[in-house]
Parts: sequence; C-alpha cells; structure tokens
Amino acid sequence: GQAMFQLGGKYWTQFAPLMYDALLADQNADGSWAYPDGTLKYNTSYPTSLAILTLTVSARQLPIYQREE
Repeated sequence: GQAMFQLGGKYWTQFAPLMYDALLADQNADGSWAYPDGTLKYNTSYPTSLAILTLTVSARQLPIYQREE
C-alpha cells in the first residue's frame, strides 16, 4: 500500500479499493486481523497493527506516509 500511495495517481486509485476490500474482508468480528496461515490465533496484535497502518496510509498521519504533491 505504501509504495502505491507514494506513486500516486492511477496506481493508487486503482490499488486502494482492492487493498481496502481485501483487508476489510479478512477482518475478524472483534475488529482484529489474524495471521494469514491461521497460526497464533490468540495473538493478533502484530497483524492487526500492520492492517491498521496499511489502512491509514492515505491519511498521512505518519511522516513516512507523506508525499510531495
């Protein structure tokens, strides 16, 4: 997500909806995300934090997410 956002333009506008749909489809009922292979079902902190960071790329809240326009 970060790379496509930095590229911007058509790359981001085509990629973002696919990314959002995939992440939201994989979200658990409690709001967390699990590891892709289903291991560590009770420790979802890491995949959840990565999903949240990915979902907030376009909000530019972190300096690394900012791009020149």
